[in-house]
Amino acid sequence: MAYVNTDSTYYGANAREVRVTANGVPFDPQKFEYATVALVHDSTNRTIVLNRVVELKGKPTLVNPIPILSSDPRGTYYVLVIWYDKNANEMTRAKSSFIYLT
Repeated sequence: MAYVNTDSTYYGANAREVRVTANGVPFDPQKFEYATVALVHDSTNRTIVLNRVVELKGKPTLVNPIPILSSDPRGTYYVLVIWYDKNANEMTRAKSSFIYLT
């Protein structure tokens, strides 16, 4: 099953990034073209940061740092990763456990 992990659960005011590791298995990584990595505010369902990770063909695991700013709203978030094929069709998605900007 696809999964998303983060480097921590709590991020204080001095934190500058959320380091994300995600794996799209059991889907065939030869069919992966790119993925979007989103930091989503849980209560508003608002995406704060959206990264696009390219050149994923043959790579089951991706690592991506999501920048965070001291001005970002504090609260509960999760990371959502969606993998796409070369035709921009969604192949799979995975969501992290909750993380907290404090």
